[in-house]
Amino acid sequence: MFHALQKKDKGLLVKNLEYIHTVLSTLETLPFPTIAAFNGDVYSGGIEFSLACDIRVAKEAIVIAFQETRLGLIPDLGGTIRLSRLLGPANAKDLIFSCRQIGPEEAKALGIVQQIFPADGFMAHVIDYASTLVSNSPRAIEAVKKIINTTYGMDLEEALEIERDEASETILSNQCIEGIGAFFEKRAPVLYTAKRC
Repeated sequence: MFHALQKKDKGLLVKNLEYIHTVLSTLETLPFPTIAAFNGDVYSGGIEFSLACDIRVAKEAIVIAFQETRLGLIPDLGGTIRLSRLLGPANAKDLIFSCRQIGPEEAKALGIVQQIFPADGFMAHVIDYASTLVSNSPRAIEAVKKIINTTYGMDLEEALEIERDEASETILSNQCIEGIGAFFEKRAPVLYTAKRC
């Protein structure tokens, strides 16, 4: 990026940004839950990276800020798009235009952060939280993630058609059969044998 800036090579800048967008879009579409853990202050590109994750968790008393416009930049790693989709245009503009610092409580109220954990044992809390996610049906979680990611902004009937298709596939899966059987047998389902967090 700095090389392209020195040469004022717009084509190279666009190519580099396209590569980063591809990487983050790949992260966003992984078939399993992704969690960004804010273990310290988070600025600009770090937040943009986290917006490609499904869930963001924060340590208490950290600082979160988009600082790009102060530097004559924009959140160009997909941040302008993902943040406005997450928070709505006005809230995204407020944070990006002002460069103001917010704490985890405000970030949670806005919807940037979903959980706040104590500083003491922060990563243990994150691992416990992640374990609750991966203890559920991977097939069901993958279907929900796909539906939410692909239907946002879609016409309702078109979105419901996708939901019906994914629901049918999920219901017919072995994981659903095991999950319902375990419910009636009053036991934990055996859904996923890979190593958990």
